[in-house]
Amino acid sequence: MPDSILVIGADGQVGSAVMRDLADRGCKVTGTTRRATATTTDDDRLFLDLALPSQEWPELPETNAVVICTAMTRINECEDDPDGTAVVNLHAPVALARGLSEKGAFVLFCPLPVSSISPAPIAVMTSCPAQ
Repeated sequence: MPDSILVIGADGQVGSAVMRDLADRGCKVTGTTRRATATTTDDDRLFLDLALPSQEWPELPETNAVVICTAMTRINECEDDPDGTAVVNLHAPVALARGLSEKGAFVLFCPLPVSSISPAPIAVMTSCPAQ
C-alpha cells in the first residue's frame, strides 16, 4: 500500500488546514474536492461529491490513512435540506469510511467545527504514517 494520506474535503476550512499541515510535515497527501471545475491535471485534488450516490463516486487511490473533514455547514442550507445534509454530513462519510477501512486504510472522521476542537487533533501527529 502506498505511503500516503487522503484528505476528503481538502478545500474546506478544516480540510485545507489539514492538507497544509500534513504537507509541511513532509507527508505525501492527496485531497478531494466536490467542485469538479477545481480539479486539473496539475492539481493534487480529486473530484468527489458525497452528495452524489455512492455508485457515482470515483475509485479513490490506495492510501495508508484518510482524514474525512467534509460537512455542509451553512445553516440555511442545512435547514432547507435536512435530508441532503444528513447524507453529506453523516451517511456518505460513514459509508466512505467503512469502504476505505475495509481496504486497510486508517480512517479519521472529524465532523466537528474547528472552533470546537481544542487542541487541534492534527497537533498530536508527530510523523507521517509508515515512516
